[in-house]
Parts: sequence; structure tokens; C-alpha cells
Amino acid sequence: TYFDSHRLSVAPMLDCTDTHFRRLCRLLSRRVHLWTEMVNQDAIIYSHKEKPALLSYGVEEHPITVQLGGSSPERLARAAEICVDEYGYDEVNLNCGCPSAKVVAKKDAGKCFGASLMRDPDLVGECLRRMKEA
Repeated sequence: TYFDSHRLSVAPMLDCTDTHFRRLCRLLSRRVHLWTEMVNQDAIIYSHKEKPALLSYGVEEHPITVQLGGSSPERLARAAEICVDEYGYDEVNLNCGCPSAKVVAKKDAGKCFGASLMRDPDLVGECLRRMKEA
């Protein structure tokens, strides 16, 4: 029987939606759609081999979405490719809503992401296009 796993999703929450929490949620319901915490594009590209726990999850966590943070179309595409091809994530999501000063108020505007992306819909479109192509 088909069910829409997005009817009930466990949103990405910093220092909360780690693999242990997601596994607990999965025990409560097979129908919930699980999400990772937001993971920075560069952390994935440069650290995933040295720190596999950054993206690891248990097979029982499917369906699972990894949420990426970043604003570089090229690096987001590479991060998405790693998440799908090397880790088997069901979906990849771009964070465009995090209001945290840690991600929206960086001195270098090119390193801002999260809610600050709402100011540049063309950039968001390009990021998503490149992620989808990857």
C-alpha cells in the first residue's frame, strides 16, 4: 500500500535529529519521513571520508532526507552527489529558511546561506538546478 511519507516529517533540528533520535522516531512510526540535521556543503565535500559518521545512518531510517546548507551551486552539486551516490539518501534538500546568525550574518556575504538565500531567488534556482543535475 502506498503512503505519503511527507505527511508527517521530523524536521531538521540542530543537535537533535542525529541517527539515534531518528531511530527512536522510526520505532514510533514506519510512516514518518526522517531528516538529518543541516550539513554544510563544505563539511560534506572535505570531511565525509575522514568523518563518515557525519552522513551515516541506519537502513531502518529510510525514507530519509539530508538537508544541505550552502550557497555555492558547484559545491552544493558535489555535496548532493556524495549524499546520493555514496550514502544512498532518498532525497536532498537545500536549507533556505534557517534564521540563525551563524549562517545568515557572516562577514563574507558569499558564505551566507539559510534564510539569507530568500534574498536571491535566482541563486536558489541555480543551486537547485545544479543539485538536481548532480
